[in-house]
Amino acid sequence: MDFLTRLFRPPLAARSQTYVSSSTLVGPKNEHVMTLRPLRLTQICVALLLAVASACSDTPSTQPASRTASLALVPTFPANDLISLEDLEGVRVTIQRQDSSLVVERTVAIEDHTVDLSLRVEFIPPCEDLLVQIQILNSNGDTVFEAGPTDVTVCDDGEVPVVETQLTYVGVGADAESVSIVPETLTVIVGESFTLEGQALGADGEPIPGTPIRWTSLDSELASITDESDGSGQALSTGTAQIEASLLTGPSSVATLNLVSPPSLVRSPETLTFAVEEGGSNPADQT
Repeated sequence: MDFLTRLFRPPLAARSQTYVSSSTLVGPKNEHVMTLRPLRLTQICVALLLAVASACSDTPSTQPASRTASLALVPTFPANDLISLEDLEGVRVTIQRQDSSLVVERTVAIEDHTVDLSLRVEFIPPCEDLLVQIQILNSNGDTVFEAGPTDVTVCDDGEVPVVETQLTYVGVGADAESVSIVPETLTVIVGESFTLEGQALGADGEPIPGTPIRWTSLDSELASITDESDGSGQALSTGTAQIEASLLTGPSSVATLNLVSPPSLVRSPETLTFAVEEGGSNPADQT
């Protein structure tokens, strides 16, 4: 015990701070005499334990263990019949928490014109709100369509959330404000083919090459479109037909086709046979 007393006993200069003091009256002059009583080891241990307990109480409680759940993504193109999967390479899926921390970032390849967007995601039970973003990439790795962020709630109830999103075109010409058609008016003979050319125009009126344009016949019984990506078609019947050129972002324009019948051809006989009567007039004099 003497060793412990010496161990925790401070230097003389600091004894007044670490010792408990008590004063008594001594002698006839009632002089105050200060006596120093050392702290006991048990008091020091109790103080240390209280400090440790206080520090532990300030430590935040740990979050529940995360779990995984299935998630199905169903993106929709703005015009399915215009999109050629030959030009698309893959789908990038990014899933984040509400605090922007990353949960999943994955690129799924498009193979044989199909892609499986069923994923397993990590979440904190019982339920957690996540943000889903989808990007469609072309063969150059550029983003041409995107959707989101879209809110989805994942729970541990065994249900598979289905995230339906509408894709928006963000590729070349996404900022185009109008589309022009050349020629605006065309006469076509029934049975013959035709080709119209379209250009997407920016706010300054300048063309934006490479912008996808969708061609549609507004009078399909009179004229048909054989290739919706390049404006080629065929005249089917006489009349007036309108052909529309539209961008994936909405702007459109219309050209007018005048569909006419083929001209009538009168064939001249290859030979003429004259019957001549004896004593009659000379055929050369006849008209």
